[in-house]
Amino acid sequence: MIYCVIPRELEADLYDKMVDYYKDNPNVTVIVDRREGKDRRRESEQRLANAREEIGHVEEFDYVIINQTFDVAVVDLVSIVRAQRLKLITQLDRYSDLINGMK
Repeated sequence: MIYCVIPRELEADLYDKMVDYYKDNPNVTVIVDRREGKDRRRESEQRLANAREEIGHVEEFDYVIINQTFDVAVVDLVSIVRAQRLKLITQLDRYSDLINGMK
């Protein structure tokens, strides 16, 4: 499962667009981050600690998104999802009737 987490400040601009974009992908759930104050700060600190741990394993990842600029990171994530959708196994599953009918 992949969670696409949208900051509360961007909910009005992004939520409907992201839900529509991922509607065909049951592995993606779009959620809005509604945490406040200390919980949000504690979560941010934990995420940073996790990122430090994970970066030590960067060679094991298929994709790496550095969220330095949010808009660029979103485009990168969308590109990864699009690439996954276009993999042969996914396309064969999705369009098996069409492909087999053309053989």
